[in-house]
Amino acid sequence: MDTADGAFATDSRGRVVAWNPVAERITGRGAGETLGRPCWEVVNGRDPLGNLVCFPDCHVMAMAVRGEQPSHHDLVVDGRGKELSLDFSTTLVRDEEWKTRAIVHTFRDVTERRRIETHLRQALGDQPTAKEEIPESAGRLTIREKEILKLLSSGLSTQAMAKRLSLSRATVRNHVQNILSKLGVHSKLEAVVLAQRYHLA
Repeated sequence: MDTADGAFATDSRGRVVAWNPVAERITGRGAGETLGRPCWEVVNGRDPLGNLVCFPDCHVMAMAVRGEQPSHHDLVVDGRGKELSLDFSTTLVRDEEWKTRAIVHTFRDVTERRRIETHLRQALGDQPTAKEEIPESAGRLTIREKEILKLLSSGLSTQAMAKRLSLSRATVRNHVQNILSKLGVHSKLEAVVLAQRYHLA
């Protein structure tokens, strides 16, 4: 798997069949200890609130069995004793009859970004002040704007977002400017913090 991100593939039963060098570098686990094992044992991921996400017949596997595209998501995993925040995307590999034959997961390490966001939220305080109230226009974010806001939260650059969404960079920049305007903020980082605080994306 030729990608700058960590990547691994599973068969339709969830057994790991491929594990790239970037995945080894990020997690500290090599192909020798991952291939052939169930992905839920290898990843053992939790959501940011600490709830276990990886288990047999998890929502990603359930969606894959139904032929549905799993959503973009964050996982917290153990990287050799160090807690890592990973931004995951999932792609289904289908046969001629459109049945899912393999599942490819790509991920990037966003641990440092999450740490900065947490510190910023703490600096702003846990409770919103009158000045921090979200403008009413925040409720009018379009589906595309919410998608881009979520990708912003995962740390993707404008170019990476454009490539993932098959849009031009200019179009992505326009969407970002609309998001900042609707949220009443002046920077991408402020938008990300606000989005996570109020679950906007």
